[in-house]
Amino acid sequence: MGVQLSDEGALSTGAVAAAPFIAGATAGLVCDATVFPMDTIRVRQQARYRAPSSVAATESLTRPGRFWSAVSRMQRYSVWKEASSILKKEGIRGYYKGLSVVMLTSCPAFGVYYLTYEASKSKLGSTTGWSPDAIHLLSGAVANVFGMVIWTPQEVIKSQTQVQIGASMSPRAVIRDIYRENGIRGFYRGAVIGSLTWTPLSAIWFMSYERLRLLSCCREELAKEGSCSAGRLAASGFIAGVIACIATSPIDVVKTQYQVAGRGIASSSSAAIGASSVPMIALALLRSEGVGGFFRGVWAKSLWYGTFMAINITVYDTVKLSLQGSDC
Repeated sequence: MGVQLSDEGALSTGAVAAAPFIAGATAGLVCDATVFPMDTIRVRQQARYRAPSSVAATESLTRPGRFWSAVSRMQRYSVWKEASSILKKEGIRGYYKGLSVVMLTSCPAFGVYYLTYEASKSKLGSTTGWSPDAIHLLSGAVANVFGMVIWTPQEVIKSQTQVQIGASMSPRAVIRDIYRENGIRGFYRGAVIGSLTWTPLSAIWFMSYERLRLLSCCREELAKEGSCSAGRLAASGFIAGVIACIATSPIDVVKTQYQVAGRGIASSSSAAIGASSVPMIALALLRSEGVGGFFRGVWAKSLWYGTFMAINITVYDTVKLSLQGSDC
């Protein structure tokens, strides 16, 4: 089944202008309901603290080959171990902790995200002489800055709910707890480091995706046929997601530990190693696990984010193109 790129059946000017918001909201809702369990596993992995191993830490710094081999083995083992642990202790419901918060906020967040991206891309394309890659990179970064106004509180509430084990607090109770302890500022805990994580990830993803989509979907022969395979869109989104995740994994691990410090499975993590700030958490992680610690959960996140964005962009482009017409 292909995604139609023709202009036939395009709707009114208002619908065309609102297409990125409508398509983004739809894509966010579909994706969150589909791949949320992968995100729970990723957050659980990143929030945990492992006992220090000076030998492993030293080797990871001095022997790159052993470092990547160890990271690969650790991630493959940890993903399945974490998934099995959640299922055994909490059942299927354990994978969906915090989903209600995400479902309520994803529609407006992704709507704003894609609307900002398309507007930035259009503006930069018409007023600068920059290369397409530079335009996509900056537009992706700008889109994330606007989206984070909604996503940061969502991420804080979701993460603190996900790391609870057993009879955990409900999202509503987590919200009350955050507000009681820190007020509104508590919902934006880690906003700066979160921006340093998600902004480059968004920028790299859009640049990679647009390049891959151009190569796979917008070649002359495909444009003449008037359609692009949904599989091509999904593959481009997935590969771009993996690239972006690997590039931004170190800051993401530190960000997650900072946001969930002292909560649930993280109660023996940042607090136990005496790390209360971003630099201290990063230093403690480096000392205890070496460089490999900064890639904890990278495969789980790559699988989650790659799958998420593959579904997300396929739904987004399908809906947007049905409203706007060709985008190649």
